[in-house]
Amino acid sequence: MKKQTFLTLLLIVVCTLGLISRSSGPGFLQGQRVSGAPGDSGTCSNCHFGGTTAGGSINIQDVGGASGYIPGQSYTMQVTIIDPDAQRGGFQAVALDGSNLNVGTITAGTGNRVVPLAGRNYIEHNTPRNFSAGQVAWTFTWQAPNTNVGPVTFYTAGNAATGGGTGGDAIFSTSFSFGTLPVEISHFSAIRNGLAATLAWQTEKEINSDYFEVQRSTDGEDFEAIGVVSSVGNSQGAQEYAFDDLRPLYNVPLFYRLKEVDLNGQVQFSRTVEVTISQHESRLAAVFPVPAILQEEVIVDYVKASGGDLTLSLADISGRQWYQATEAYASGRHLLKVPVRNLPSGKYYLLITDREERIFRTIVIAN
Repeated sequence: MKKQTFLTLLLIVVCTLGLISRSSGPGFLQGQRVSGAPGDSGTCSNCHFGGTTAGGSINIQDVGGASGYIPGQSYTMQVTIIDPDAQRGGFQAVALDGSNLNVGTITAGTGNRVVPLAGRNYIEHNTPRNFSAGQVAWTFTWQAPNTNVGPVTFYTAGNAATGGGTGGDAIFSTSFSFGTLPVEISHFSAIRNGLAATLAWQTEKEINSDYFEVQRSTDGEDFEAIGVVSSVGNSQGAQEYAFDDLRPLYNVPLFYRLKEVDLNGQVQFSRTVEVTISQHESRLAAVFPVPAILQEEVIVDYVKASGGDLTLSLADISGRQWYQATEAYASGRHLLKVPVRNLPSGKYYLLITDREERIFRTIVIAN
């Protein structure tokens, strides 16, 4: 009986300390692991007494709606507690792999902090946050590991407090599994290519992939679809893709991302890349047709930044010059013609000289 009384008093003391220090979260001052994860000592119900409230819940998810992670990419996670009767709330969460080992890197957001406990990094509230319209939420950043470690589970427990002590509080717990994505995009880039933007990406694996939708934005937030590229579908090796945005907006930052769509309709988004296409510089947009088969002339699509002389010359691989012409052109876009009908079949070098700028292109002629 004395032992039972002592344990009861000890529990009261611990929970009283929890009441005093709860504004700092259960892990920071008390060293408690109460996210509900394997190996933890339970949930917030260790010190806060009460059941669950009808209509109440706790949820954790990526704010972008991702159901899986890309190695090395960062995600904004949000913990939300819903309780129509609560006044203040707090939480604790941890991310574990299939072996219950801490995985990824957590960066705290406003009103929460990272607390290292027993080889794991927990995220929890700094101070209880007041409910508004029956709910309260926190956000933090989780960066996925640089390699695929399999599914990652976020264990989360929360307390919806009435504000009148530890009794009568509502305790909620949940888990969210961040699975491995069926398509792993290992590289994505955008570069200026004359007056176009060339996008290139590589996948390391594909499972039941359908296509990639290429999206563009001028502010990095509102994207529009500008093209579709079919995917290989199923692959365990590297696959390379490319897309040319031939009608970009000029002289403004352009943001691009990929929307990968699976055969079952599941989607994932790549990271965002940025490039600016300047129209105020001289640019060779295109040379066509290539190869030139039985053609009278080759067309050079060229944008001249400022007025002045422009020289076109054509030489074969031995260095013999077959054509050269110099003319004055105004600034702007020009379709320049190079006669090739009577030239021997073979490889030629086209040289464009615009003031101090020299541009080479290789063309093949078949007559």
